[in-house]
Order: sequence, then structure tokens, then C-alpha cells
Amino acid sequence: MVVLAQDKTQRLEILGFRERNFSREMKYYIGIDVGGSTLRGVLLGGQSPKILRRIAVPIPPHLPAFNKSLPALARFLAHNRKIHGIGIGLPGAVDIRRALIRRAANIPYLKNWSARRALASLRLPVRAENDSKCLAIAEARYGAGKGYRNVVAVSIGTGIGAGVFIKGKLYRGSHGSAGEIGHTIVDIHRKKTFEKLGAKTAFLKHGNRSSVIGVGIANTINTFDPEIVILGGGGGLSRHVNLKIVRRVAAHHTLRSLRGKTLIVKGKLGESAQAIGAALLFITPKNSSKR
Repeated sequence: MVVLAQDKTQRLEILGFRERNFSREMKYYIGIDVGGSTLRGVLLGGQSPKILRRIAVPIPPHLPAFNKSLPALARFLAHNRKIHGIGIGLPGAVDIRRALIRRAANIPYLKNWSARRALASLRLPVRAENDSKCLAIAEARYGAGKGYRNVVAVSIGTGIGAGVFIKGKLYRGSHGSAGEIGHTIVDIHRKKTFEKLGAKTAFLKHGNRSSVIGVGIANTINTFDPEIVILGGGGGLSRHVNLKIVRRVAAHHTLRSLRGKTLIVKGKLGESAQAIGAALLFITPKNSSKR
């Protein structure tokens, strides 16, 4: 356990990491995922790249503590290495040009919060992206979606969102909000959205949640026609999400012409995937598509 110097009540839990010996010329990048309940961070280095350190800490209850925790978390991950950039995955509507959150329903105090301002003391380049898109970047390039050109990665946690790759490129839409599938309606009679019924915090029996996720995935398949749909985030990776039920329900609600043509799997990179994707905002991908 490591205690932050700025806040002795805030403890950082090391999830486990492997140190490797790299040349001093190697470039290192930090990725941070701001989840609804947890901050996760990784240090990436090497050409592959490889994860050198991981860390997780509960989201602080208010903005001043959050702004103190973020630079401390980055310093811990850096571990005296020369860092070339910090990527950060943020919930809600993100202005990637200015690296700020326009709004975040599940963390209200982060409305109009600037990542660059919060990390200014580190004097490093900072890039930001929506957390679901960070999940998609990581899984498409190094995880379950590697080798596919049309990929949807669905992040299920406190909220639900998706990152979409079309023909090997991340699709943001006209206003940067493509992939907000959590706001699609899955119960028209009760006006319930996919997010309200399928998120990790929804009060549903596990089988029912899997069914709701299946309906949401069917809507996603009917809309984007991907080769593969990847479930990620704490809720998507949960052992309580039954893939057999998800696949069966998704097939029932998918267009007949698309039925059985899309793989539905859980992510390979675990709950650090969003943080990995955030660090990858600085790393140009190599072409690894199947076609």
C-alpha cells in the first residue's frame, strides 16, 4: 500500500505489476481511466508496448481531493522515469481538443473539468478521450478485437457507452459523441434506457441484466454491423454476465440478415483496458487488420 503525500487518508492499492529492464531511450506513457467509482492508471513502455505498472484508487469524494490525487497517481506510475505524455479516459462528453469534460452525469463535480489544468504541475503533454473510446482503442489494437476492422467495444460500469471502429478507424461522429448506446431505449413502456437497466449499479437479477445487455448488443449490431462486439468495464467483465444469455437474446433481436454473423466476447485486457487505451493516444498503431 502507498499513501499519497498530499492526502494521508487516500490510499493507493497496487493491483500488481512487473518491472522490466528497458533502455533509457525507451519512451514511457501514462494512461489514466476516470471511472465512476475508481481511478485506474498504467505505465506503458516499449515498442509492443508493455504494461510496467498498474494502480487503482477509489474516486475522491470532491473536486479538491480529486485534483490532488491525479498528479500524485501519475508521479507514482512514473517512478522516476522520463514520461513523454499522459493520456486520460474521461466519462461523458469530452472535448478532446481542449482535454476537458463538458459534462459527466455520474461524477457531477467534473463538469467542465480540464485535465491539462489539473496536471499542469507535471509539465507534460496531456491528451483526453471518452473512456469507452479508450476501451475500444485498447481492445481493437491489442485485445479481443485485434485483427478486425469493424469493432464495437461496450463499456459497462457505473454507466454504459461504446467505442466504435469502422474500417480500422475510430469513429467519433459529427460532434464527438458517437457510441453513446447507453442512452438507447430498451424498454419503451417504462421509458428505460440501456444504461438504466444494464449498468453495474442497476438493481436487477443477474440473468435479467444479461438479457438487457443482450438487447442493447442487438441494437448495436443492427446499427453498426460490426464483426465483433467486446464487453468491457467492471460490469461487462463480471462473472455474473452470462455470455450464453447475452448471445441468445442478442440473436433473437438481431436482424435475420445479420444473425449469427457478429462475435460477442468479453475483453482480454481486463479492467485496466480504458487506462491502456488512454496511454495509447500517444502511440501510433501498426496495421494489424485481417483485411
